[in-house]
Amino acid sequence: MENTFTYGMKVTLGNENGIVVKDDLDEPNFCGVICWDTPKENDTEDWRGDYLEHLCR
Repeated sequence: MENTFTYGMKVTLGNENGIVVKDDLDEPNFCGVICWDTPKENDTEDWRGDYLEHLCR
């Protein structure tokens, strides 16, 4: 398991899948906005700093 997010990383949380995307507020080497694979058009969440709660694949 990774301990940091990287752009394009696939993540899972329960039965949900997502990908880490670039955000205008990201600082160098500190990203964590996730776009979830849901029917919503723009289903994103800011998980910067909370990466240990995810299972990364």
